[in-house]
Formats: sequence, C-alpha cells, structure tokens
Amino acid sequence: QWEFGGGAVEQNETLKEAVKREMSEETSLDTNLIRKGAPYFDEYSKGGSLKLHPFLLEVEESDEVELSHEHDDHEWLEIKELRELDTIGNLNALKNLGLI
Repeated sequence: QWEFGGGAVEQNETLKEAVKREMSEETSLDTNLIRKGAPYFDEYSKGGSLKLHPFLLEVEESDEVELSHEHDDHEWLEIKELRELDTIGNLNALKNLGLI
C-alpha cells in the first residue's frame, strides 16, 4: 500500500517547518510550500484519531530521491493517477487541497 509522507510536529516547530523537515528526512528532497489545505481528522481502525494538515509542495531541485528507513519505494504520478492507488487511509488530503 502507498502512503503520503508526513509526521509529527516537534516542540517549538511551525507546521510549515515540520512538513519541510519531514519531507527532507523521508525523501532527502528540499521543498517549497505551494498551499495548505483544510485540516481534518482521520479515524483509525484500532481506535483514536489524528488531526492532519495537508500541504501541497514543490521540489526545489530535481535531486534524486533517497528514502529513509520508513519507506521502501516511491513513484512520481500525475494527480489524476492518485485515485487509482491502494493507499493507507483515505484521500481526504487531496480533496482538502482541491486536487480531486
């Protein structure tokens, strides 16, 4: 299954700083923020929920992706192809960014 990169906000870190740090840690890519989508809550089958803050980013340079231990593969896709993915969770992030 596929999932979008992300993670927790560290103490004294803004959401923008957190998303840039997480993308750098998980992919080694430097990114710029294009826009932030509306936050939403995601329910989990084991109980509980998380408040998620979706961001649309662009890659600063076309450096090669170097994945962290958290991931074993990546793929660049057209936005229209995202609906066909078998994803962990749902596609609310894409909906809240106005992409689907």
